[in-house]
Amino acid sequence: MNPYINYEGKRIKFSLPRGWVSMVHEDRPPVPAVADLSKEIRHALDHPIGSPRIEELARPGMDVVLLFDDLQRPTPAHVAIPEIMDRLNRAGIPDERITGICAVGTHPIPTMDQLNIKVGNEAFTRLNDRLISHDPHSKDNIIIGRTHRGTIVQVNQRVAFADLIIGLGECMPHPVAGFGGGCKIIMPGVCSYRSVADHHFTWMRHRNSRVNLLDGNPFYEESVDGGRLSRLAFKLDLIINEKKEVIKEKSEKFTVFHVTEGLTAEQVATMRFSYCPDLQEAINRISETMPKADVAIFPSGGTIIPEVQQ
Repeated sequence: MNPYINYEGKRIKFSLPRGWVSMVHEDRPPVPAVADLSKEIRHALDHPIGSPRIEELARPGMDVVLLFDDLQRPTPAHVAIPEIMDRLNRAGIPDERITGICAVGTHPIPTMDQLNIKVGNEAFTRLNDRLISHDPHSKDNIIIGRTHRGTIVQVNQRVAFADLIIGLGECMPHPVAGFGGGCKIIMPGVCSYRSVADHHFTWMRHRNSRVNLLDGNPFYEESVDGGRLSRLAFKLDLIINEKKEVIKEKSEKFTVFHVTEGLTAEQVATMRFSYCPDLQEAINRISETMPKADVAIFPSGGTIIPEVQQ
């Protein structure tokens, strides 16, 4: 049987060089998605880990900032954001006091049409002109302090002055942060270019800044410091399979964030390959995928990057 990879719902066959022998060739189906996504999100928000519920954190009169990731992540914000806003409403906070910010970090800033796709029509209408994207180059970003290692934390002005900050994102293996999710919604999500550069260029080459490691990982720990300094109060993270379906949720106070808790080895090992029509984004995705592959193969093994013709 010829080896193949599963890609965009199809099997793409490839050949091995002469003399190569496949030791293991096994196709594993994606980890099953949750049956009812809305129900799963409600359950997460009703039973957060190490944190009061949103309704208990919110108080009438508060200005709330709701952070969410961009289109490079398949987080179903269109389902989660309206549920979070409904809970804030029940706590006495009207939609007019809620600002939605796309935490792009230093990624390209999305258009309003792209934001509409990300958050869905309901949240797009309810947030109205209070739906914005973070600008890492803005002169209005504010320095709120330094991490315990000295990294500058300069964040979006609306985040700096908010009374309550809530984050929404996904958890996936990350080549230098250990895992995504958690406080990365703050650093780099809503930090200035200066702050992101200080953080990334200083710590991404550290020997402990690598996938599947949190304890002793300075890249991850600096992000946690950024979350604390910014007063990130609540984070909902979703775990997503390669079909972009939610398989697990985690809703918690960010300080107890630990992404491998409650997961099977199969779930943690699940990786996702994305088609990227943009060359620069494709390069970024390869740089993220290679370190993940490195921990999944034998020391004497190698990685094959098939060329896909569109």
